[in-house]
Amino acid sequence: MRGLREALRDGEGAQEGQLTQSMSRLQGGPQRQIDLLREGESLSLAEELKVLSGQDVMACFQCGECSSSCQMTGFKGFSPAKLMHELQLGREEVLRRRSYEICLHCFICSVRCPQGLSFPDVATALSNIAARRYGAGRVERAFLEELSGKGFLNPAILAMKSLGISVVNASGIRGLRLVPLILERGRVRDDLLREVRRVVGRG
Repeated sequence: MRGLREALRDGEGAQEGQLTQSMSRLQGGPQRQIDLLREGESLSLAEELKVLSGQDVMACFQCGECSSSCQMTGFKGFSPAKLMHELQLGREEVLRRRSYEICLHCFICSVRCPQGLSFPDVATALSNIAARRYGAGRVERAFLEELSGKGFLNPAILAMKSLGISVVNASGIRGLRLVPLILERGRVRDDLLREVRRVVGRG
């Protein structure tokens, strides 16, 4: 069986380090690709991303269209083009910095990319890789905390927790007068909440 590294590369004239092999050459579908990844082959971050997302970051030629299209460019130093360049250089600190979590997944950059690359898909794959190597990030922890605690998600609270913003503020304290009404009408049934917690715990 061919190794994953060889399957990802074009065996005829590809320059060293360049990923040009089509994902269709990885037979067996997405699950087989992930199984190969788990076999312990030493892969670069770019190669691992290609397996998980189907996106070849080495194809990016740094035109900057993604960053100029992104409404989040500049927020906390975020730049899709810069992040793609760091991935091309194999800088693993991208995983620990987690700046890719700023991506809103609006896919405007994907539509405008001349290479047809999808940065949101890259960001999702980075999140999965980082969670596997370093544990769940702030966004994932906030999601699980909200879901297992209440049985449903409040997008506003989830966003604040994901950004590290304290949920209880002056307006929140004033809102405590609504607690009796929430308990009476808006609470998830205990049996449903237990089922949600069971599913979250199993995952």
